[in-house]
Amino acid sequence: MLRRCYNPVDAAYRYYGGRGITVDPEWHHFRNFARDMGIPPDLSLTLERKDNDQGYSKENSEWATRS
Repeated sequence: MLRRCYNPVDAAYRYYGGRGITVDPEWHHFRNFARDMGIPPDLSLTLERKDNDQGYSKENSEWATRS
């Protein structure tokens, strides 16, 4: 998540950071991310943004299946 949003050499950067997607500054520390999102209830789940035009935050993120 952080790499996609902030590292211009990451292969996915243009789809995330390159179009303005950011990560809540609190989530730059894993313990804060874990506090807000917890461990995924199923390891097949991935972190998704509810609104793909907004950044990663507690309000805009959820665990979801890839489909």
